[in-house]
Amino acid sequence: MPEVLVNLVGAPGERVQYLKVKVVLEVKEENRSETIKPTMPRVSDIFQTYMRELRASDLNGSAGLFA
Repeated sequence: MPEVLVNLVGAPGERVQYLKVKVVLEVKEENRSETIKPTMPRVSDIFQTYMRELRASDLNGSAGLFA
């Protein structure tokens, strides 16, 4: 998937923070990747929508990295 840069949700007056992420999808069978390619714009949009709702505190610690 292409690299994505989104701004994180913050309280009014807080410094704007950004998240830059590169997501890699793994599939068990290589031929499945060709099946997935036509849906990638929708998959990318879903990831971006999710990431736009994140706060910096959501990414703190090991739990944040896992999420």
